[in-house]
Amino acid sequence: MFKKMFQNKNLSKDRQKKPSGQVLNFINAQSGSVVSYTKQEVINRYNTTPYLKVCVDKIANGCATSKLTLHKKLKNGGDKILSNSDVIDLIKKPNELMGGKDFIRTLVGCMELYGEVFIYLEKFQGKIIYMYVISPNQVVQKPSKASGFKYRINIDGKLYLAEREDVVAIKDFDYSNLYGNGSSKANSVGANIQTNNEITKYLQTYFNNSCVPNGIISLEDVDNIDDIEQIKQDYNINTSGFSRFKTYFINKKLTYTKTSANLSELGIVELQEFEQKTIRNAFCIPEELMGNTSNTNRSGSLVAKDTFISEVLQPRMEQILEVINIQIVQKHYGEDLFFTSSIESDSSKEMTIKLITACPSAFTLNEVREISGYDTKIELEGKFIDKMKKESGVNSAYESDLIDQGGKNEKTNNQ
Repeated sequence: MFKKMFQNKNLSKDRQKKPSGQVLNFINAQSGSVVSYTKQEVINRYNTTPYLKVCVDKIANGCATSKLTLHKKLKNGGDKILSNSDVIDLIKKPNELMGGKDFIRTLVGCMELYGEVFIYLEKFQGKIIYMYVISPNQVVQKPSKASGFKYRINIDGKLYLAEREDVVAIKDFDYSNLYGNGSSKANSVGANIQTNNEITKYLQTYFNNSCVPNGIISLEDVDNIDDIEQIKQDYNINTSGFSRFKTYFINKKLTYTKTSANLSELGIVELQEFEQKTIRNAFCIPEELMGNTSNTNRSGSLVAKDTFISEVLQPRMEQILEVINIQIVQKHYGEDLFFTSSIESDSSKEMTIKLITACPSAFTLNEVREISGYDTKIELEGKFIDKMKKESGVNSAYESDLIDQGGKNEKTNNQ
């Protein structure tokens, strides 16, 4: 039917192609269409939208508590844990501005906001000396023929060129466009973030009396314009700002016509809570971790935290470490090295403590110290050796004797 209408011979060719601009403007105005936030506008709301910031920070801070362990593959198919290595030092202090936890926190935060992040490797004579986190909005151009297959990075208004092999890229794949930019959780709830912000703006204008008037006052017994103006000024003085709900009485007959609903009638608070819940669900954060424990008990809170660790934090860390292991650790420090991460939950720690209490002989001294949050014996001896090296220069024979003695002590204690 519509095809026949637009093919009507009585219509001009221009009108057959598309509706006039006036018609489109009228339709848009009547439908109340809203221009949705772009991806960058959503990202810009991170510092001005409390609920978005809390969700992103909750995941980033949670991942930063992860314990990273360096392993070395053995020929028999197993692996052993290393306590000293150049790559461990690099992860603990990636650059002069960040520590290890800040490095992980920043990587994860960018992943949640942008869906991708970059790591720039600063090298000296082929060796990595620093690692810097680069956010996607600082990457002006990715490697291409036009850029000479180099990254163009903008930092504080200055443009830098980086070789492709000196930049490591991590991203959440957009399955609708695999070779495009990353897809973030924040962008998936852009409309909800926009609605939440518009509600906040509305509440600001509402309490400052600068929105649509909630009623019209008609003065029937006053004919003098000056008297009407004076009454109007007195009314505004006494009812504006946070006293807008205050009843105002005058000694004149008047009629009042209501033109807008109050907050409870509009359901503004409920709508804002719904949008915040949608944002929280998109980031897979249990409400117990946001401080709402009214509908749960301690056991429920522990389960919620365990689920958050296993379903959100740990998968994110595995994703990041997979790239770091392949592109940094194994490429620059040895193909037999790799990092693993672990985030301990309260419930698993309680269970371990119960097992140690029930059967203490099943655990080594190092395992007990590690569970208690102390440095293991090997780490303590390593720190002692490093200190002795700096102070007096300990020979290798003394070092081996010290380590051997430590092993004997540990076996004696276990027995």
